[in-house]
Amino acid sequence: MNQKEVMQFRKAVQEAVNKADLYFLIEGGAPLDEYDSCVDNIVSILINQKPSHEQLYLKLCEIFKNEDFGLPLPDRKEIVDLADELLELYGNLIKHQ
Repeated sequence: MNQKEVMQFRKAVQEAVNKADLYFLIEGGAPLDEYDSCVDNIVSILINQKPSHEQLYLKLCEIFKNEDFGLPLPDRKEIVDLADELLELYGNLIKHQ
């Protein structure tokens, strides 16, 4: 995967994370880069570890739990839905290589 593909993939992941807006930060007026550290971790996990759905779900829980948002972890369904979308994005990336 070249640098351009990684950057395009990162952008798609950021859009998915911002759309999910698990902590309603974007909806509340936070900048679109509010989840950047989460996005970077997610991109790294997807590209380097190629996790299963359950593994990605657990990693997402860990990522969002460890962020200093000062809020409880979102509902399981919201994280499962985000994992679904992220795995679909990753699958589409792999198909086009």
